[in-house]
Amino acid sequence: MKRYIIMLIHVLVVLSACENESLEDTYKEYAGNGEIRYIGKCTDVRVKPGWNKIVVNWKNNEDPTIKVVKVTWAVGENKDSVLLKRGTTEYDIVSMNGEELRNINYEIRLYGVDTATGSTSISTPPVMGRPYTYEHEDVLTFNKVISNAYILDHRLVLSLFEWQDNMKEAIFKYTREDGTPGEFQLTEEICNKLYLLLQDPIDPAKPLVLCRKGMLEDALISFKPDTLFTDKVYESDFQIEMNRQFGFEDIPVGWVNQQTTLYLDWSISSFRDLLNFPKLNKLILGKHRYLVGDAKNDPINGQSAVSDVTTSDFVLNVLHELNGLTVERYNNHFSGLRDEEYIIDQVNSPEEPKVTYVDMSGLEFAESPKPLDGYPTNLFALTDNDFSTGWQPKTSTTYNSYELTLDLKSPVQMKGIRLVQRQWSTYMPDYIAFSPNHVKIKVSKDGKNWERATYVDEYPLGKSDGEINFIPFTDKVHGETYRYIQLEVSPGVYYSDYCTSIAEITPYY
Repeated sequence: MKRYIIMLIHVLVVLSACENESLEDTYKEYAGNGEIRYIGKCTDVRVKPGWNKIVVNWKNNEDPTIKVVKVTWAVGENKDSVLLKRGTTEYDIVSMNGEELRNINYEIRLYGVDTATGSTSISTPPVMGRPYTYEHEDVLTFNKVISNAYILDHRLVLSLFEWQDNMKEAIFKYTREDGTPGEFQLTEEICNKLYLLLQDPIDPAKPLVLCRKGMLEDALISFKPDTLFTDKVYESDFQIEMNRQFGFEDIPVGWVNQQTTLYLDWSISSFRDLLNFPKLNKLILGKHRYLVGDAKNDPINGQSAVSDVTTSDFVLNVLHELNGLTVERYNNHFSGLRDEEYIIDQVNSPEEPKVTYVDMSGLEFAESPKPLDGYPTNLFALTDNDFSTGWQPKTSTTYNSYELTLDLKSPVQMKGIRLVQRQWSTYMPDYIAFSPNHVKIKVSKDGKNWERATYVDEYPLGKSDGEINFIPFTDKVHGETYRYIQLEVSPGVYYSDYCTSIAEITPYY
């Protein structure tokens, strides 16, 4: 205890001595022969991105010993700096060790410097800055103004994006047919119409170039000139339709450039892709949908439609102006299009194609899965030539697909099948929900090895009341003989139940 008391007395003596010594004396003791004088540092440092640069602003210290301001910027171990004369309050960082700035964050610091002594102030707190470059996410939000360019002989159609508020200038440059340079300024009014037919005939072999400028905050962005991509591109639903009709997984350019007539029978997003057909002068709509009774007045199930009517109207008008396009339209299909004199509505429904049907005498489909409780699915109805009757599995609360297999007893060379939807209107019109939207068809020579019979895996079906569907097989299948046909049918939804039904299925050759 005595030892602790003695130690406490020593501490109190030291503290008493410190109280009697001034703060100035203490500084002198540790500074040696003179006081340490610190140079004033800059304050209020702010950075903002500019186009390929970082703009730095600050407030200078009034310390008279400051002769220059030192600005440094660094990324990891890589550093650069500049000395600026006293009074400078802004500097644009445009490079790092002779190289352009990249799309990364740079650490920026400032110092006051006394060139007479070489002394510098304490660093300002580090501030991070990143320039606007072509890779910057805000720069990437600018659209390309022109989404697609379509060349029809020597005429050009542009598909446009809506004008962005921060877009300041968009100039389209091209070469006229006579070889002279042409220039067209795209504006908000023009772009918001989404399409443009250029009035000057062009030289299609020469590049098409777009020059753009935009504004981010107060930074003017000068984009690299864009050379337009003029290869033919297609919407996915149009590609599927060409595959369904012709087996084209990639639509051949040579084929497209020679087509003068095209058939479209199913609903589609727009007619935009028709601009890829430079010689198209006839479009036939809905002719291959064979409707029965009053089905053409059913807008949901009996009428094919185009979703983007505005674009489709423009496309048809351009093709009519350039190629003299005429349109034949059947059974109220695509009725949302604007009435034009070149759109001719056919009064009569198209007749069924003249084909030879396979003799179905003594033939009957087999079904899978088989009904477990002996439920009568009426397989015989698939060949009874009565549209009001049909094969119909038992309604289920769970989803099941079905397979219908037909053994033709001997190999047959077939072109396709005729599938007729059930005609419900006579007693339960809302049961049309049972009618399938598509079907998968396979053929086999031996009942074990199967191959797809159509170009697309799922072939679309018209499902209006009693609609007749002719489903052509591929050229390969048509060129060989097969003994077996198999259809995979998916159920429709009726309230909370699943069920399906088909009236007739007949192969033809």
